[in-house]
Amino acid sequence: MKNAHLLVVLLVVGVLVAGVMAGNLVPRLPDRDSGVFLYAGQRILEGDVPYRDFWDHKGPAIFYVNALGLALGGGAEAGVWFLEVLALGSAGLLGYVLLRGQFGFGPALLSTAGWLATVGYTIRPGNYTEEYGLPIQFAALLLFTHAEGGSARRRSLVGVGLALAGLALLRPNNTGVAVSILVLMMLEAMTPGLRRRRLGDSAAILAGLMLVAGSVLIYFATQGALDEMWDAVVVFNSIYMRAAMPARVDAIPEGFRILAPGGLGVLGAIGWVRCVLTWRSARGGEFTSCQVV
Repeated sequence: MKNAHLLVVLLVVGVLVAGVMAGNLVPRLPDRDSGVFLYAGQRILEGDVPYRDFWDHKGPAIFYVNALGLALGGGAEAGVWFLEVLALGSAGLLGYVLLRGQFGFGPALLSTAGWLATVGYTIRPGNYTEEYGLPIQFAALLLFTHAEGGSARRRSLVGVGLALAGLALLRPNNTGVAVSILVLMMLEAMTPGLRRRRLGDSAAILAGLMLVAGSVLIYFATQGALDEMWDAVVVFNSIYMRAAMPARVDAIPEGFRILAPGGLGVLGAIGWVRCVLTWRSARGGEFTSCQVV
């Protein structure tokens, strides 16, 4: 039965990822952001360093992902397309494993199929930072559930820190999932009975974060590009994100409009409200899962 379930999951994930990515096989000019990333990847393969030799305000990881894709494709965009397929496919499988552990085979397969079937509405025409961040986000959640289940606790939380660093290097505002885990650890550290354990958990996450972030900062410092990187990724983006309140409000219906064909936006909002209304605290100051059914 387990082998049959695995085959079904692989088939569903494979078909849906192929459906999402099929449109990107049509020859076309790259999108604005994708074009910048491809150009950056080409410059890296020629020996240039981001921010020092060319400018963009995204995190450095997306440039090196594109450099790897171009290297795999012999300079063609096909290599980047392969990395996109790999990212979506691994995100689907990691998400399924995470959800199966919480809800069982049927709900996990249905929800995985649901988000894969509609993710194309948000990532077309492709090669966006959000695509490559999806498997890292699912990995962070999966590592967190392993840690909470007592499976190599501190090592799993170091992995959450590594995921947090990877997401930040792709795009700082992609870090919400991993940051929320760290925030939870810190909040629970205020509870006397959990203080020592949660402080150690927080330290493990921060250790993983600093391992990667420190290595990257050292690299750009040795290349004479650290100031330029800080100015582009931190200073510029902090100003760029200062949207006025009307623009923030307008983004909400725009999100529903993009997700409307799949209906998941509305269902997700209903599920979230139901989750909040039925949130129940357990003994000992910890919280149970949301009861949405």
